[in-house]
Amino acid sequence: MAVEVVELKDVDNMAPRIDSFEIGKLNHENDKPYLDITWSATDNCPNSVSVWVDQGYLERRYPDSDNTMTAQINPFEPEDWKDKWTGGKNSFTVAPCGMRWYLDDPAASGTVWIAFQDVCCNEATETTSFEGFEFDLGILIEVEGMGKVIGPEPGRYPYGKEICLTYEATDCWYFVEWQVEDRKGTWTDDSRELCFPLTGDSTVTAIFKQYVYTVYVVDDPTGAASELTADATYLCGATACVDATPTDCYDFLYWNTGDATESGPSYCFTVEGDVTLTAVFKIKQYEVTLSASPTNGGTVTGADTYDCGSEVTVVATPADFYDFVGWFAGETLVSTNTEYTFTVTEDVDLEARFTIESYNVVFIRSHPGVRVGQVVITPNPDIKLDEDRVFGNDLVLSLETTLVLERGNYLLEALNRTGFTLIPNLTFVTWTLEGGVSTTNPWTSGNIDIELTGDATITATFN
Repeated sequence: MAVEVVELKDVDNMAPRIDSFEIGKLNHENDKPYLDITWSATDNCPNSVSVWVDQGYLERRYPDSDNTMTAQINPFEPEDWKDKWTGGKNSFTVAPCGMRWYLDDPAASGTVWIAFQDVCCNEATETTSFEGFEFDLGILIEVEGMGKVIGPEPGRYPYGKEICLTYEATDCWYFVEWQVEDRKGTWTDDSRELCFPLTGDSTVTAIFKQYVYTVYVVDDPTGAASELTADATYLCGATACVDATPTDCYDFLYWNTGDATESGPSYCFTVEGDVTLTAVFKIKQYEVTLSASPTNGGTVTGADTYDCGSEVTVVATPADFYDFVGWFAGETLVSTNTEYTFTVTEDVDLEARFTIESYNVVFIRSHPGVRVGQVVITPNPDIKLDEDRVFGNDLVLSLETTLVLERGNYLLEALNRTGFTLIPNLTFVTWTLEGGVSTTNPWTSGNIDIELTGDATITATFN
C-alpha cells in the first residue's frame, strides 16, 4: 500500500496540546443512555484523533468534511477497550453533541481514552472515567394531604434501581395518585404500589385528599319542625352542629342518628361519613271537655283527646222542650250553632247551655181587696206559686196578672181572706185551669200540683 510522503522540513516544531477533554451528563435517546464527549487540542500539523471506550459504542453525530489523515500512524492504544473511533485533522476539536458514547450500563463504571497525533507522530493522550451514575430520589407528600409513604428514603440511588413505594392514608383521607417528575417529564399512577426504574433525578409526590361527606337532616313527622338545619357537606373530621325547632303543635323528643339517639334540639358531632339525622317529634294532645247546662237540657258529643291542630266538631242536641242557647267557654259565648267546629291548640272546656220553653200564664182571682177612699184597708185573697205570692202584695187591688213561666211542674196554693169583722171573709171555692196546664188533683183542693205545657189561664174562685 502506497504511503504519502510528506516533507516537513522545519514546519512541525511543536507537539499536540490537549486543551479539554470532557464527558457530559447522562442523557437518553428514547431509553438508550448516552454521554456527549467533547474535546479540543492544538497542533500546528494535526494528523489524527483516536477515541476508545470500555463499554457501549461511539457514534460521530456530525462528521466533518475533508477529515482525512495526512500520514499513517500507529497511535497509543489502551487495553480492554470495546469500541474505537478515529478521525482526521478536522476532528481536533469536537463541540458538544458532536460525539455520543452510548452506554451498556450507566450504573457500572466507564472509561474513555483519547489520543492526538501530528504528522511527525508526536502524540498527546488523556483518559477520563466515571464510577457509575447515581441519582437523587425525592419523595414528597402533598401539603394538603395526610398520609404516609412506605418505601426507600429520599437519597441517592444507582442508575436502574427499581424503586417501589406504597402508602397509608390517614383517617379521613384517601389516596388519589402518585405524581412523578423524572427525565421523562411528569406522569401519574393511581396504583396501590408504584414501581419504576430510577434512570434520572426523580421526585415522587403522593397526593391525598380529605373525604367530603353530606349530613342530611329530616324531621319526623314531616312538617313537625318550624326551623331545621339544612343539608350540608363537611370535610371528614369536621364538627357539624344541627338544630331543630318544633312547631307549636309538636314537642322535640330526640335526634335519631341511625345508631343511637341524642336528646336536646341542638346536637354537635364529628363527621365521619354520610349520615342522615332525623329530628323526632311528638305531637301535642289536648282534652276537649264538654258539659250541658242544665244537665237535662240536652246532650253533648265530641268530648275526647285530640292531636294538636286537629279540626274538632262538637254537637249539642237539645232535649224535648229545650232550646239551645250557645257554646260557652267560661262566660264567653263562642258559638250559637249546635254544631261547632274549631281547631284544637289547647285544652278546651265548653259548656252547652239550654233553656226550657217558657209560656205566658194569666193568673186571675175572683175578688180584689176593698178600698175606702184612696186606701186599701183590707187584704186580698191571693195565689201562691211554689211559695211565692203571685200578686205580691196584700194591698194590690188587681184581679189579674201575667207571669212568664218555664215549662214544668209547680205547686199552687189558694190563700183565703179570714179573721176580719167589718168585711166578709173569702174562702177558696175552686180552680179553673185553661190552656196548657193540667193537674191530677181535684180542682176544689186549695193546694194542687200542676204541669205547665203551654200558655195557660189559672183562675182561683173565692166566696
